[in-house]
Amino acid sequence: MNALHLPGYRILDFKQNKYDYLYVIEPEEPPYVCIHCGSIDVKFTKHSVRYRDVVDIPSQGKRVLLRIKHRRYKCSACGETFYEPLNGIDTFAKVTKRLKEYIMEQAVKRSYEDIGDEVGLSSQTVKRYFDEVVMEIRNNTKIKAPRVLGIDEVYICKRARAVLMDIDKGIMIEMLESNTKAALKAFISSMEGYENIEAVTMDMCPAYKYVCKELIPNAKVIIDKFHVIAFANKALLKYFNAIKNKANTAETQELWGVRKILLTGKEKLTPDKIAKRDAIFKKYDELRIAYWLKEDLRDVYLAADSKEAFELFYLWEESVPKSMKHFVKIKNTLNRCKQEVINYFKFPDENLTNSFTESMNRVTKDYIRLGRNYSYETVRAKALLRQHIEAKPKIGELGFS
Repeated sequence: MNALHLPGYRILDFKQNKYDYLYVIEPEEPPYVCIHCGSIDVKFTKHSVRYRDVVDIPSQGKRVLLRIKHRRYKCSACGETFYEPLNGIDTFAKVTKRLKEYIMEQAVKRSYEDIGDEVGLSSQTVKRYFDEVVMEIRNNTKIKAPRVLGIDEVYICKRARAVLMDIDKGIMIEMLESNTKAALKAFISSMEGYENIEAVTMDMCPAYKYVCKELIPNAKVIIDKFHVIAFANKALLKYFNAIKNKANTAETQELWGVRKILLTGKEKLTPDKIAKRDAIFKKYDELRIAYWLKEDLRDVYLAADSKEAFELFYLWEESVPKSMKHFVKIKNTLNRCKQEVINYFKFPDENLTNSFTESMNRVTKDYIRLGRNYSYETVRAKALLRQHIEAKPKIGELGFS
C-alpha cells in the first residue's frame, strides 16, 4: 500500500506547501479489457497521456491534490482508443469516491463552507456533491410504511414542516415542505403498505388526526404524552410569569430559584427542593394549584391500563377549578381527543411517544443555527442523510488487531 492508502497507484512525485500536498501518481497496472469491444488478453498499445487533477481527502491538516498520469490506450482487436479506468475515481469526476464519502459524513454536522475550506473546494461544490449523494440514497430507497408512525413538525424559514418518523426504528422517514392535510395525505398514501400502520403518535393538531382517520382508520391515533405534559408545563409557567411580573426584586429572585423545581416531576425532588417548593406555595396559592394540576395530569400516565387511565383522567377533569382558565383550556382541548390520549395504554410496555421526533427536531434546529441561510431543502437533506451515517463507537471499543 502506498503512502496515500489508495490501492492501485504508484507515486511518481511528491510536493508540498504550507496548505497542500501534491501527489503525482499513475495506475500500477495497464487495463486488461477493452471498454468498447470487451476483448480480454489482447494487446493494448499506449496512444497518449494527459494529466488529470483530482481532489482527495485531507491529510494531516493539509488539502490533497492528486495529479494523475492518465494513459490512453488503443485496442488491437477493434482499433478503438480509451482512457484506462481509475480505481476509486468515477469517470470525469474531479474528486475521489472516498472524498465524496468524507463530505457526506462531515456535512451532517458541519457547514458546507467549513468543509470546503478544509478539502479545497467551494461551498457550492461541496453542497452539490452532498445533494448528489442524498438524491442517490432517496432514489434507491423504497419507503415502506412503519408499524408505528410518528408525526410532528419543525419550523424552517418561518414555515411549519411536517416530520414523519418510524418510531420503532427511531429514524426520520421524511420531512415535508409543509404540514398541510394535502401534503400529509399525499405522502402517507405513497408509502408501501400504509394500510398496515398500527398506530400513529402525534401532537394535538386536528389536521393530523383527520388525515389518519381517513387514510388508516384501523390505526390507533395516540396523542403524544410529552406534548400533553408540555401543554401542562406551559400553563403552569403562565401563572408563574404572571406572579413574577408583579413581584419586587427579592420576590423575583426567590421565584427564579424554584422555577426549575416547579417543572420537575415531584418524584425527582430532594427534601430540600420540596421544602423550597412548599415555602413558595404558602405565598402563592394559585401557583400551588397549577403545580398540582400539572402533576395530577402526569399521574394519568402511571395508570396500569386504559381503564384506570380513563378513571384518573376523569378525576383530573373534575378537579380543574373554573378559575384556573389556562388549565380549563387544557381540559377542553384534551376532552376533544380523550380517546387518543387513552390510546397510549392500548400498547402496554411499548411507551409509544414522539420523544425521538422531538430529538430530531433539536438536531434540525442545530442545522438551522449551523447555516443561517440554509433552505428547507438543505436542512431536510442533512436530516435525512444523518441516519445513513453509522455512529462511531467509543475509542477502543472495537478492540485492535
